[in-house]
Amino acid sequence: MYTPDELRRHREDWIELCESRPELLIQPFPSTEVGPLQALIDELTFNRNIGDHASFTDLCPFRDGQFQRAIQEGALALLADELKSTVCEAYRTMRLANYHLTVLAPVRYDGGQGPGADALQSAIAIFTQAKPKIEHALGLLLVFLGHDN
Repeated sequence: MYTPDELRRHREDWIELCESRPELLIQPFPSTEVGPLQALIDELTFNRNIGDHASFTDLCPFRDGQFQRAIQEGALALLADELKSTVCEAYRTMRLANYHLTVLAPVRYDGGQGPGADALQSAIAIFTQAKPKIEHALGLLLVFLGHDN
């Protein structure tokens, strides 16, 4: 908590700053946007968490917006072939898992019998396959960018 004198002094300092350095008030704030590869790491980290919860009640689509951004900005071109292939394979599997979710959505779950159970098991299997691919791609990207695992 500030005393009335401290508040008055802060107000006077602020007014003096505005009068003596008005250019400070019109300078844009520095960008907080991260580059496409760091954003890809963040997205893979989020998607790894989704892969941890591959059960009927927890199925959630994987995100791929930052992967698309990395492609559009040419960031994948900077990667060695093995790393690029690993990242692409992880996202291919995640997109396949998302497709299975769209197939599963209109199917009524039938208590473990029939087409509902088959669709659910297929979706869970793809989600389970995605997790190690996500972890591998994430690990290689972290090493590539010099992050500690």
